[in-house]
Amino acid sequence: MALAVKVAALQGGLPLLLEIILAALDLIDDRLLVEDEVEVVLQINGKVRERMKMSILATDEQMKTAALSNLKIHERTAGKTVRNVIVVPKKLVNIVVD
Repeated sequence: MALAVKVAALQGGLPLLLEIILAALDLIDDRLLVEDEVEVVLQINGKVRERMKMSILATDEQMKTAALSNLKIHERTAGKTVRNVIVVPKKLVNIVVD
């Protein structure tokens, strides 16, 4: 890109090049730049055991349900008593077990 700017400036075509760049920027759909998913860390007793993608609109209850139904988490908590589930929205779910 820098080379194209230098060449255009030498030929006096810098205003045209700027028009082309601005036109290309107008074509970008801002809706596509918005994140709709986040990576949530799943912990058991404070230790990271898994990561999963979740909707950015997921509620605390949906995050909790998804974490508890995750296969790896389910295997590690099988036969143990879940004492508490701590949810930090859009960040992590920590499952406290005995």
